[in-house]
Amino acid sequence: MAIQQTCSRLAAALTVRNTAWLTMSSLVCKLLAYVQFVLVVRVFTGEEVGIYAVCITMVLFAEMAANLGLDRVVMREIARLGDQIEPEVFDNSLLIKLGASAISYSLCLGACAAFYPDIYGAYSWEFACFLLYIPAVALARSFESHFTALERMSIPAVGQLAERVAVLLTVMGAWLHWYGFGPFLALFPLAGLLRAAIPFGIYLPCRRCGALAVHGGHMRSLARQSSWMFAVELVAMAYFRVDIFLLSKLVDLRSTGMYQVAYKIFDFFIAMFSGYILAVFPAMARGGTRLRVSRLLLGSGAVLVLFALPVSAFGRQILGVFKPEYVDAAPALTCLMLALPLVYANSMFANFAVATAKIKVLFLIAVPMLGVNVGLNLVLIPHFNITGAALATLLSEVLLGAALLFALRPFAPTAGPTNNAEAVAT
Repeated sequence: MAIQQTCSRLAAALTVRNTAWLTMSSLVCKLLAYVQFVLVVRVFTGEEVGIYAVCITMVLFAEMAANLGLDRVVMREIARLGDQIEPEVFDNSLLIKLGASAISYSLCLGACAAFYPDIYGAYSWEFACFLLYIPAVALARSFESHFTALERMSIPAVGQLAERVAVLLTVMGAWLHWYGFGPFLALFPLAGLLRAAIPFGIYLPCRRCGALAVHGGHMRSLARQSSWMFAVELVAMAYFRVDIFLLSKLVDLRSTGMYQVAYKIFDFFIAMFSGYILAVFPAMARGGTRLRVSRLLLGSGAVLVLFALPVSAFGRQILGVFKPEYVDAAPALTCLMLALPLVYANSMFANFAVATAKIKVLFLIAVPMLGVNVGLNLVLIPHFNITGAALATLLSEVLLGAALLFALRPFAPTAGPTNNAEAVAT
């Protein structure tokens, strides 16, 4: 009994430490990103900010495709089986990612030319350079997943912080009038390369064997396990960011830029709890139990009281920091912030589903919810502009939470992780 209590205390201390590292890193990175975006808005025109918003959104989709859902699968397998399988898992996942990132780069460049021919014609080579961020971050995330699975979360934190600093310096160069919008886009991927270089420099001396542990069977097994996770992540990315594309087509780039500002603030406060959600994932994968209603309500309530309500009350003042005209996005910001506690709860449900090998169930919920979200955007944006996009996010989160509760039953006494065979089948 005493041994169990000691192990429980050690596990709790480790979770607190990892949460602190991840939360600190996430908050500092978001703060730097906030400062960077303030400079972007002040330096560039409204149309250029809209172009930048479209570029960033396209990169998010392409980065997701390059990752193929492997990060969580790699972390889950190492957490369950230990580092005895780590070289095989890491090497095979790295090769899969590099191949997928090359394909994603090509597809994303083609999509830019096809859907935004006027913009692509003006910034063709800058787009080609900007999108090199995709393979750079795919490489970085491979090393980050390795160290996160081993619960050495300070290393990914430092790499991501260095990336944010590099991006901020790139924007400052434009702010100092050293170059314009096009060179800013072209220099962007240097930050991703720096992010990859830091964990790579630490990983290489610690590697136990020189040759790559490549095995066709392992590679196919990883691809099979990650396929459902990739599908969920891709649908989730579309769910959260499809409003940017719809606004750019249904309204205009200026409104898209204004919505991006409001969304940046919303995304900053998601960072307040994202570190905790990631930190508890290895423990949930090793043998966590059902979620507790009291803790989930306490967490959601804290997010509402500490973040959502104050930011909604002072939304106009916060938006005015960017430019005076951005205060018009205050109603959209209010809708997004009211969705924040729901995002926390739904993220915990999704975390639970992945850790307990219920990814297929998660996917079967995500697909129709994406359709609901797109439908709400198509109905609300023409009538309410950017506020309609934010309202669509709020309503979608309400419906998503209800669907996850019904399908996953995370509070049931029998809820918990399945065995490893079931996880591999997923």
